[in-house]
Amino acid sequence: MQYVRFFGGSMKFKFIMLVVAIFSINHFAVAKEPQVPTTGFAGCATKVLAKYPGFLLSVEAEGNNKGEFFYEFDVFMKDRSNPKNSKEVEVECNPKTVELTDAEEEVNITDERFKKLSKISKNQAEKLHLAYPGKIVIVSMLLKTLSPSMNLML
Repeated sequence: MQYVRFFGGSMKFKFIMLVVAIFSINHFAVAKEPQVPTTGFAGCATKVLAKYPGFLLSVEAEGNNKGEFFYEFDVFMKDRSNPKNSKEVEVECNPKTVELTDAEEEVNITDERFKKLSKISKNQAEKLHLAYPGKIVIVSMLLKTLSPSMNLML
């Protein structure tokens, strides 16, 4: 075995260290940037935020009676120039296909788009619901692909 001094030593040792350093630098130079997954939760979140730029408020993992699994994203889209135009959107995403479905925008009852498309008033909807036992605890107005929906939860 050869004796290697701290700041010197044999040429063989220096050559080996130089080769190791060169290969290490080369390895870092060809490293690829990490890729965001195109499916699953990350793929869905990326697609939702690309279509509805804003902030994720919540995400729920849900299923249906067909055994299909999907994510439901709530996104807050802030309009900095006019905060009154900010909106909240709820959209579902299939993690296998990254298909976005069932987009709903929560709106105020005074929203012109909602008023123009709705067929009954809030009072009429409340009377229909109160025909069944229970008390209305939540009222929300939704625009679902330009068709209105009024949710009253008992």
